[in-house]
Amino acid sequence: MKKTHKIITLLILFVVALAKAQITVNYTYDNLNRLTQASYPNGVGIQYTYDALGNRTQEAKTSTLSVEEIQNNNSIKLYPNPFSDKLFIITANQKIKQINLFDLSGKLVIKKEVNDVSDYQLEASVLTSGIYIISILTDKSSESYKVIKK
Repeated sequence: MKKTHKIITLLILFVVALAKAQITVNYTYDNLNRLTQASYPNGVGIQYTYDALGNRTQEAKTSTLSVEEIQNNNSIKLYPNPFSDKLFIITANQKIKQINLFDLSGKLVIKKEVNDVSDYQLEASVLTSGIYIISILTDKSSESYKVIKK
């Protein structure tokens, strides 16, 4: 009797564990009720292609191997953005060494060598309105940001 009770208990635990291990798969169908895509929660996806006669001609599997987390420690603050004449650059526990401002074609329009300051005011009144990339080199990092000149 005890042995039967243990087996039944183990069987119930096994069934409960299987029920908890279920995953949800999302299926997509076309107007002819043919499977066109299956998406799994782990990032795997399968897409199916059909010919004019309804025969499945292609099965493409996709998966994400890994995604690198971007660490944004917000150690550099730029304001205001968009700016008119002056752009203020504030760093936290870093000393600015160099500031480069590029237009969208990659042309260097402003280059400033800075003497290890943590706050800097970039004079940019001569610039035309547009989008620029600012590259800031500090004693600890090199970071680039998109800024807009009004």
